[in-house]
Amino acid sequence: MPRIPLLFSLLLFAASVASANVVFSPDTAVDLGGTVVFDDEAAEDSGGVANLITIGNPGDVPEETDVNGYDAYSGDTYFTTDTTVELPGGVVATPAMVVRESGGLYSIEFDGAVLPAGVTVDAVFAFSNGDLALSFDTTAEVSSTVFADEDLALWDGASMSMYVDMSSHGVPTAMDLDGVAPGAGDVVYVSFDVSGTLGGVDFDDEDILGLDTGTSTWSLDYDGSAAFASLAPVDVIAVPEPAAGVSALSGALMIGALLRRRRSGVANR
Repeated sequence: MPRIPLLFSLLLFAASVASANVVFSPDTAVDLGGTVVFDDEAAEDSGGVANLITIGNPGDVPEETDVNGYDAYSGDTYFTTDTTVELPGGVVATPAMVVRESGGLYSIEFDGAVLPAGVTVDAVFAFSNGDLALSFDTTAEVSSTVFADEDLALWDGASMSMYVDMSSHGVPTAMDLDGVAPGAGDVVYVSFDVSGTLGGVDFDDEDILGLDTGTSTWSLDYDGSAAFASLAPVDVIAVPEPAAGVSALSGALMIGALLRRRRSGVANR
């Protein structure tokens, strides 16, 4: 059975206690409990029920295009694609770029000019100050810094620096980080393109892992195939945006205060 790479992002609504909604987009049509989602669309998993949503304006992302990375913050959408696309307003985006949609208008948030030819951005999230956390589909050297495909880079609008060196947390070079989102404190949420074991935690490519960068402690925070059986053959390529964590066992999420700001070198908004 062919893989269905999946875009997967958890959107939290500010409250002391709130429900977690998972937003994902497949690279081909998939039936999620009676809701058919195409590769230019997305679905919101609300307690195991899939609700259809769009990425950008309806019909703007071509049907043949896969969305690789996705983030939504403060009413704006940030995304990357696997092919070059032309969007309304004359905006042309390559796989090395990050598109921002705000109020129905598109712009290029990151133009990819500093990246070596052929490098694709396959994971992204935005900070409140405009900085971007990025990951790439292959090793990329930028301004003498080498970013492996499992690493997280930080783009501040002018220069790129190492944000999280995943090799220092036990991630082997054979793994490609293809999804990222911020957590509370020193926690970052990630997904990889393969199954494996990190810090004694077994996971598959449809799962979401939590990494406490302060202690190098790993946890399994979302079991994708437990949420939807049809996700078992799927590679999750973007991850939740939780505050305190997602429990795959209880299905509950405790939400703490979450600010989109850089702190302690980890993915905290």
